[in-house]
Amino acid sequence: MTPVIPAESTWEAVERAESEAYLPPTVGQRLAFTALVADLTAASPIGVAPADTCQRAEALGFRCTSLASVVVLADEGRGAGLYAFRLGPLPSSLVVEAPHARSDLHTGRIASSWFDDGQVRMLAVATAHRDLHDPAHEPTSWFQAATAGALHGLDAPLVFQLHGFGSGHTEAPMVLSDGAAPLAPGVLGQFGDRVAQALGLATWATGNEVPALAAERNVQGRLVGAGATFLHAELALQVREALRTDRAARSRLEAALSGDGVWR
Repeated sequence: MTPVIPAESTWEAVERAESEAYLPPTVGQRLAFTALVADLTAASPIGVAPADTCQRAEALGFRCTSLASVVVLADEGRGAGLYAFRLGPLPSSLVVEAPHARSDLHTGRIASSWFDDGQVRMLAVATAHRDLHDPAHEPTSWFQAATAGALHGLDAPLVFQLHGFGSGHTEAPMVLSDGAAPLAPGVLGQFGDRVAQALGLATWATGNEVPALAAERNVQGRLVGAGATFLHAELALQVREALRTDRAARSRLEAALSGDGVWR
């Protein structure tokens, strides 16, 4: 598939939307945004966004870009985030999130490039710095409302959240956790082994082995219920640096998560 993306890359759009302030949504705005994302993600597999998508997004303060196979909702000035949606058939309902796009170095760029590759159904990237607002631990945020919408709209979604860690936590290059949404016994291990193989990692650790990186307080993970999967990936810097520039590695990662096992 040849992806169709806006004239600027998605990461460029994220950079343009970055804010030095954060303005939280009202209850009404949260509910309306969740409904908008739910409707958009539910319609996305058939390749056509609801006709009122941009009208509803703009009423909530988002700049809406709608192309043949991509819809991008970008906030400017409130730190509400950037959310992108790919329309048309995809092998899985993969949602990629970067709640600490800058402070966890390269995670925002990785997530944005992965979306531009054409393999991701929905992208969510925070545009306020973590020191101002931490969407991974804020249950009333725009980011949380978008995640809730995706969980409502998509069939069996997998929410894959990118994070990064520095030295002193573990010698393993990756810590993979299911947070507060525990998977069936053995499933996390299967995911971890597949992801490690896809990324060429000799080893990896679970959150149980590295409790400081276990995502137990992650609020997106707490949203996930039956029929959906949440994976919280803490990646060492060298892994993030490789994923930032290596499209083939991102494609292998998508294949590992979608379950088709095609690692090229």
